[in-house]
Amino acid sequence: MTKTRLSEAMDTGQRICIDFSMQDQMSEKEISKLVCQLGRLYGSNKKADKPAHIFFTSLSEDSLVYKTCLAKHEGFQSYYITVDSKPFYESFNNTDIICLSPDSEHVLESVDPDKVYVIFGLVDETPQKVRTAYRPRVLISNKTKTFFLLFRQKLSYDLSASHSVSTRRLPIKELMARTDGAQRGHGTYKTILTVNQVFDILLTYTQTQDWGTSLQRGVPLRTGFFTPSTTDCVS
Repeated sequence: MTKTRLSEAMDTGQRICIDFSMQDQMSEKEISKLVCQLGRLYGSNKKADKPAHIFFTSLSEDSLVYKTCLAKHEGFQSYYITVDSKPFYESFNNTDIICLSPDSEHVLESVDPDKVYVIFGLVDETPQKVRTAYRPRVLISNKTKTFFLLFRQKLSYDLSASHSVSTRRLPIKELMARTDGAQRGHGTYKTILTVNQVFDILLTYTQTQDWGTSLQRGVPLRTGFFTPSTTDCVS
């Protein structure tokens, strides 16, 4: 039954793309952590009533990410995913692409079944990185984070000018509340999520059409954000 759902999703499922164009910026340890997240991502998709059609782009068989997937995930070559060595902007029509970024000026209001949603993964253990949604901006980060859109400034300019890629950010700040009172200071209040967390939010929304449920599933309580309808979220 699971295989049937996954097979059908290859034709009719919501397109969600993980692009690995930044893999050369990661250490082996960081790649290993990212690959573990990919395993959790695929596990979520297997359990879904309506699985997504997952694309892995910018991924060649001789890359360290691909080899680590083979080593860590038994049967990886048989996964119901589409693997493409080309980058996302060559794999899809630009008008169909929505790149997810916490820095985008535009909020993701819904998930369009005709669009492909691109999540960029980078596990970053260095203290400083340039994080951008096709605009130059510097963010200081003191913790290990996975950026779902992370590019160096020049590349971001090139992508913006050459490929006219649209960006959106998840409606975390708009639809979630912050903890307060005794809980204040316990949350990071960061909207940068891991690859599998972003995927879970998108996947849940395609099942429920409800942002509250979707964000509750993917946004960890340690961030300090919670859905107001969840009474036990700050306990």
